[in-house]
Amino acid sequence: MNVKRQVKEYLLQLDIFSDDTETNELEKRIGRIATRIFFVLFNLLFLLYILFNSISTKIISQTIYHPSQDEYERLLVRYSETLTCPCRNTAISHESFIHVTPTMHPMCLSGFITDAWISYTINTIDRLSVISVSFLFDSYRNCRLHLYI
Repeated sequence: MNVKRQVKEYLLQLDIFSDDTETNELEKRIGRIATRIFFVLFNLLFLLYILFNSISTKIISQTIYHPSQDEYERLLVRYSETLTCPCRNTAISHESFIHVTPTMHPMCLSGFITDAWISYTINTIDRLSVISVSFLFDSYRNCRLHLYI
């Protein structure tokens, strides 16, 4: 009985918010009340957490290999939002109902985008860059001559 009384007295005097050196009796009382409210709320939240986790639904993933058509349709009706099919083999080949015929833009078929044409234009521009400077100089001089004639 003595231990029970000591535990009860300890819990009644328990104060986790005030200092041990506090001399004001009112502040000690407020600290003890705040401690009791804290422990009540803490225990209530802990019980709600346990209750929530025990009631919450659990997600179970199950793979059914090679279901029949009827079984698949039944599962589709019941689990339409979450049903997935990890199929690896197709029953019908894609070539039997899909025909892909690419149609290219005329520019993509042009000879002006081939590597040979691009190399030719780059080499021509490199050769013309030397010629163009002298041509511009000669053209400018000819223009001046024509203006003075």
